Amino acid sequence: MKKIFVIVCNAKKENRKAPYVEAYIEQAQNAGNEVRTINVYDLKIDYLDLGDRSDLEYDLSLTGELKQAQENFIWADQIVFAYPIWHLNIPAKLKSFMERIFQPGVIFRFGRLGPEPIHKGKTAVIMQSYFMPDFVMKYCLGDLPFKIIKTILSKWCGFKIVKRFDFDNIANVSEAKKQKMVEGSQNVCLKDRII
Repeated sequence: MKKIFVIVCNAKKENRKAPYVEAYIEQAQNAGNEVRTINVYDLKIDYLDLGDRSDLEYDLSLTGELKQAQENFIWADQIVFAYPIWHLNIPAKLKSFMERIFQPGVIFRFGRLGPEPIHKGKTAVIMQSYFMPDFVMKYCLGDLPFKIIKTILSKWCGFKIVKRFDFDNIANVSEAKKQKMVEGSQNVCLKDRII
C-alpha cells in the first residue's frame, strides 16, 4: 500500500478535479492505497517575502492548512501534481504553494553546492494540461514547465518522476478524447504499477 498525496491547482471551479485526476484517485484507492488530496486554489497563501534577510532561511510559520499540506507532502510515498500550463509556466498559486511548504530542513537542505534532497526513494506523477498541441509544447517551446517542476522535485526534493501525463488541446477536447484521457490514466497506472 502506498500513501499518495494529490495536489490539484486550477482556478476554474469546473476543473478542480478533472476527470483524469478523478480516475487516477479512484484507481489508486481501488488498488488499496491511501489517498489525500488538496486543491491549492482553496487555500489562502501569502507570498513568500524574505525581506532583507540574506541567510536564505525561510519563515517556517505556516497557516494550519499549509502546515497540513507540508505534513502530507512529507507523509506521502508518491506526490501527484495536476495543473494547467499558463503563459508557459505552472500557475502562480502553485508556485507560491511550493515556495511556502518547500522549506529547508523539511523538504530539502542547503548543501555546499546548493539544495540537497531529503526525500529520496519517493515518487512523483505529473499531470499537466494546456491549450496547444503536444508537439508544440515539447519541441517548439522546449518543454519548459515540465523541466522546471522536474528539477525542483528531482534535484531539490529527491522524488523520482515515474509518469508524466500531458493533456493537450484541452480547450477543444471532445467527449471521446476526454474518455480516452480517463482510460489512459487508469490503464497506465495499472500497467506501469505506479500506484
